[in-house]
Amino acid sequence: MIERLPVVTLDEEKWEEEWEVLRGEMDRWGKVWPKELGFGDPMDSVMLTKEQIMDMMPEGFTPMPRETPADHSGFLQTLDRKLKTRVYLSIRPNDTDGWMFPTMDLRVPSSSSASAAAASSKQEETIGACARRVVLDMCGEELDVTYISNCPMGVTMESNEELGITKEEDSEFFGVKTWFMRVQYSSGSLDEKRLGETVGDWGWLDRGEMAERVKEEKGEKVGSFYHYML
Repeated sequence: MIERLPVVTLDEEKWEEEWEVLRGEMDRWGKVWPKELGFGDPMDSVMLTKEQIMDMMPEGFTPMPRETPADHSGFLQTLDRKLKTRVYLSIRPNDTDGWMFPTMDLRVPSSSSASAAAASSKQEETIGACARRVVLDMCGEELDVTYISNCPMGVTMESNEELGITKEEDSEFFGVKTWFMRVQYSSGSLDEKRLGETVGDWGWLDRGEMAERVKEEKGEKVGSFYHYML
């Protein structure tokens, strides 16, 4: 789960703006300390509204828009969208797998090695190490991310029966367990060419967009899992 944090703050409701102004006015009527202590008179403080603050900006200054062209066009394959919320790198390898997060199989020591002792000496790949390999292999070396924890955010379990795997095909395992690791985008750029050659479709989706797509393709239960995990 490669997550880009919000770039700008959320829009405030009208009542929130009014409350900030009211709270500032109420604070002016606080305690008044003796001047010998060096504290200023709270009645000297001034609470400015957003409009007043904008009027104080240098002439010709125009704040950057809080919504970008990508928000209006619906273009998903850019980080320059949904600046007020978190977005996640989401992929759709094919029609069968549907929308999901970048995923790879965990590497385990092979039991068919020439020497059983040599095989047992090899350590299994950790979930954290696998997550790092996924980012590098699918996103390229130019994408700088922060691994905030070795603790997974969630896990799903699908039995062989649910996956359509018969006992004759795979009798060693009960099913497939998928762990979800959260990492955060720091800087750099995604290798879009590499990713485009690997999957059928991809994009930077927010919580609602991802959960809705998963719900449509995989059902209410899986959609709810993504909603609450994100």
